[in-house]
Amino acid sequence: GNAEKQFDILKNDFGWNHLPFSSLENNTVFLYFTALCRNLYTIVLGSLSNRFKSLEPTYRIKKFIFHFIAVPAKWVRHSGQWCLRLYSGVP
Repeated sequence: GNAEKQFDILKNDFGWNHLPFSSLENNTVFLYFTALCRNLYTIVLGSLSNRFKSLEPTYRIKKFIFHFIAVPAKWVRHSGQWCLRLYSGVP
């Protein structure tokens, strides 16, 4: 069951559903590279989840992007300057 979950994550989150190249050699390099990226992602997410309690080490990449990276913001004019106003509780 665990191997199926790993392949599901690679297929949906890292582009294994639709391979970008027509040759087997290029697709093999793509598969190795994305598997390496997934391993790096789990390491980075594990270390970030220790610092930020709003993150969990089991987040998939789309949920991580929407909860941690994509922060709603708006440029507002304040005291004659343009300031970036963030709408998030994350410091």
